[in-house]
Amino acid sequence: MICSILRREARFLILFYSIFMISSNFFFRLSVEVPLFLLHAPSLYCEEDLPWDP
Repeated sequence: MICSILRREARFLILFYSIFMISSNFFFRLSVEVPLFLLHAPSLYCEEDLPWDP
């Protein structure tokens, strides 16, 4: 009885932990890559479409 409860709880914890790790990795990559893209996007846009003369 107790062993089956612990086994089910452990399975739930492993599932929750793996989902948390995947989502935190996803949000970490999102928080790193989106500002980089936003930093690089205006320069790419300006270089390709608008010839600037600074």
